[in-house]
Amino acid sequence: MRYAPVGDDGDDFEEVEDRAVVDAVGELLSPRLPEGDILVFLPGEREIRNAATALRRGLPKADLDILPLYSRLSNSEQDRIFRTGDRRRVILATNVAETSLTVPGIRYVVDTGLSRQSRYDPRTRVQRLPIAAISQASAQQRSGRCGRVAAGVCIRLYGKEQFESWPRFTTPEILRTNLASVILTMKGLNLGPIEEFPFLERPEPAMIADGYATLHELGALTTPDALGELTPIGQRLARLPVDPRVGRMIIASEEEEARGNPCLEEVLVLASALSIQDPRERPMSRQRDADIAHLSFYHEDSDFMVLLNIWDQFQHAAATLTHGPLFQWCRDRFISFNRMREWTETWRQLRDMARDRDEDDEPPLVPKSGKHLYDSIHRALLTGLLSNLCCRDEIAGETVYRGSRGNRASIFPGSVLFKKGPRWLMAAELVQTTRLYARTCAKIETQWVEELAAHVMTRTVTDPHFDKDLGDATAWERATLAGAVIVPRRKVRLCVHDPAQSRAVFIAHALIRGDYRGEAPFRGHNALALQKAQDAVAKLRRHDVLRDESELAAFFQQRLPEGVVGRESFDRFLESLKGDQRCLFLSEQDFIRPEHLPRLASGDFPDELIVGETIAKLEYAFSPGKDDDGLTLVIPLLELDQLDPVRCEWLVPGLLPDLI
Repeated sequence: MRYAPVGDDGDDFEEVEDRAVVDAVGELLSPRLPEGDILVFLPGEREIRNAATALRRGLPKADLDILPLYSRLSNSEQDRIFRTGDRRRVILATNVAETSLTVPGIRYVVDTGLSRQSRYDPRTRVQRLPIAAISQASAQQRSGRCGRVAAGVCIRLYGKEQFESWPRFTTPEILRTNLASVILTMKGLNLGPIEEFPFLERPEPAMIADGYATLHELGALTTPDALGELTPIGQRLARLPVDPRVGRMIIASEEEEARGNPCLEEVLVLASALSIQDPRERPMSRQRDADIAHLSFYHEDSDFMVLLNIWDQFQHAAATLTHGPLFQWCRDRFISFNRMREWTETWRQLRDMARDRDEDDEPPLVPKSGKHLYDSIHRALLTGLLSNLCCRDEIAGETVYRGSRGNRASIFPGSVLFKKGPRWLMAAELVQTTRLYARTCAKIETQWVEELAAHVMTRTVTDPHFDKDLGDATAWERATLAGAVIVPRRKVRLCVHDPAQSRAVFIAHALIRGDYRGEAPFRGHNALALQKAQDAVAKLRRHDVLRDESELAAFFQQRLPEGVVGRESFDRFLESLKGDQRCLFLSEQDFIRPEHLPRLASGDFPDELIVGETIAKLEYAFSPGKDDDGLTLVIPLLELDQLDPVRCEWLVPGLLPDLI
C-alpha cells in the first residue's frame, strides 16, 4: 500500500487524499480478503462529498453503497447507516464514528489521520475549525472500530514517523475554548484568581486575558483583568447555569421589559435555540425541496426571526396535532423532530429558571406575551454578541464584512442576508472553516451599539477647535469597538471628553478673541479695550507690544471657577454674577506688555495736533508697504489753508528717534 503523507494543517488533503482513499478502498475490495463493510474517517462534510465522488469515479464497477455519516445528517439518512443489506457498504464518516456511536458490520477501517478540531483564537475571538492531525490516542481509537465481530484490518494513510510525532492525547478542551464561563464561576464561588488555581492543564495567559475581556464586555466585571470585581450583572450571571453570553441576553431582555418592550419570552426561545443544533435539515439529495419548504419561515432581515417563526409554527402544530401527524409535519418541512423536542426541553428549563428565583432582593423574570418587537429582541441579543459585529466593506470588488479585531467575514450562504448585504449586522457565531463565516445573522442599527457597548468602546478625539455657530469648543470623535469602526467621524463637544483642553480652547476663542456671541457687557468692554491696545502697536511700530494669548488666558483662568469648561457652564457662571461682570473686564493696559506702558504714557504719541485754530486728529498705522503706513493727519477740507507745510515735515516726539 502506498501511503499518502499529509501535513498537520491538512492543506494538501484534497490534492492527495482522495486518490489515496480510492486506492485503499480498492485494495480492501480484493477477492482475497473476507467481505465486510468499510469505514473511512475523513475531516468534514466537504471532504466526505469529494471522497464519495472520487470513489464513484475511481471504482465504477464496484457494487457498493457509499453512505455519509456526520452530525448534521437528517434522521432518515442516519438510519441508513444502521441497516445492513446485501451490498457492501463504504461509510464515509467524520470523527463522530470514533467514539459517539458504533456502526454495525464494520470490518475494515481507512484512517486519513485528520479531523476538524474546534479551537478558539483569543486574538480574533473566532472559533476555528481547522483540519489538523489527530492524536495517537484517537488513531488507536479509530483502529479499534474494525474487527469487533471478526478479525479486521486498519489502513492508515500516514507513515510511522508522522504517527510518532503527534501528541499522545487530544488537547484538553480547557486549552482551546473561551474561559469566560470558568472565570465567572470561580469569581462567583470565591475560588481565587484563575492564574493561581492548580489546573492539571494550565491555560495560556492569552486565553485567560481574553476570558476577562469577554466578561468585561458583557458588563460582568468592573475591569478587564484579574483586579475586576463582579458587577450586579456579573453576580446574576454567575447564578445562571448557562453560557455567560446567553445569560446576558436574558438579563437584557428583562431590562427591555422594564422599558415597556415585552421580549423576554422571545429571547428565552432564541437563547435555547442557540444552545442546540440548527433544527433545519437540508439533505444532499433534496436540497432544493428543503429550501422551498423553509421559505414558509422566511424573514427578510434576521435569521433569529426565522428561528422564531419555526418555533411559533411548531408550537401551533404541536397544540393541534398528535405525535404521528406532528412528526410528519416536521418531515414535510424538513425540520428535525428530535431537535425540536430538544429545543422545547431546553426552553422549558430556561423558562423555569427565569420564573423560579430564590433571591428575595431581585424581581422574578416573568415572561410576558406580546408581538415580536424586532428592535427590542435584537438589542437584547446584541448585549451578548458585541464581539460578533460586522460592517460591510468592498475589497477588490468583493463584498466582505469587517468585524472586530481585524476579522474579515462572509455571510454564511444559508442566511437570509446572504444576497442583501446590510450595512451592519451581528452574528450568533463567527466560524473559521474554508473561510471565516458569520452564521445566524441579523441586521442592526449602529445606535444600538453605542448604547449597549459604551463601556468597552474606544473614543478618539482629534482636531480640537472652536465652533462659532455653537459657541463652544468642539472636536471630531471616532468611536471603535475592538477595532471595528462604529462612528467614523462625528462632531462632539470637547468638554465631554477633555474638560481641561475644552476650557483652554473656550477661553482662547470665546473670551480672548471675542468669538463668544452671547449678550454680555464684558464683550463690548473688552473689545473696545483691545482696539485701543492695537492702536499702541501702530504707535510703537512693534509686533511685540501686546501680550500673547497665554498671558491673557491666565487672567481668565484665575477669575473663572474650575467648573467652567464650555459654553453651558460659562453661561451658568454669568447667571451667578447677576449682571455684575466687572470681574471679566479687561483694560487697555491688560493687553499691553508692562515694559511698553511708560513710553505710551509719556505723551510722546499724541492723538491730536493743533492746526491753526483747529484741533486735528492723528491716526497711527503699522502697515509697511501700504499707503496709510505711518502717521496720518486728518483735517477738514475747509481748514486746509491753515496747515503749515513746515510743520508737516516734523513727526510726533515718539517717532523722532527712529527718524534721526
